[in-house]
Amino acid sequence: MGNATGTRERIFRTRQAHVESVQVEFVDWKNAYAESATPYDAQDWANECILAGTSTIEEARNAFAALRKNALVWDVLAYGSALGNLLDKSAELFAFVGDFLDVFKARGNDLDKEEEFRNVNARLLATQRRFVEVWPKIDEEMWQESLEQIQRGEVEFTEDILHEFHAENSGGD
Repeated sequence: MGNATGTRERIFRTRQAHVESVQVEFVDWKNAYAESATPYDAQDWANECILAGTSTIEEARNAFAALRKNALVWDVLAYGSALGNLLDKSAELFAFVGDFLDVFKARGNDLDKEEEFRNVNARLLATQRRFVEVWPKIDEEMWQESLEQIQRGEVEFTEDILHEFHAENSGGD
């Protein structure tokens, strides 16, 4: 499982780095060249988004499946935080490039992959909404409630339960 964990983590980190680098590259390119953009430029940026969005959706799909099977290879909260960030960055990338493509089209230009771009963006946003709705999270209220339960002595700690269990089982030998 350690090898699988390392492989999944590398895949995730690669996807994360790809989205972040495309976003930085796009912003730099837009600042320097957007006014003289060609249809090829627009198509290239749409393709970059389609690739980044599709891989982000695939990562989330795999995460949802692993969560359902209780087979996540990382801590659910830490992974959820990283996945939420990846979804946010991907959606942000689509927004940036989508704004550019809208201006590009308003100038009378056509975009071959516009429908695919819009479809992947819609799927990404739906995935992001699903993530927000279903991914387990601990908020400040839950932490406070847990702290109060501990202070009232209403909580049994796992370590104490294990010690008790071992004491009961070792006493019979």
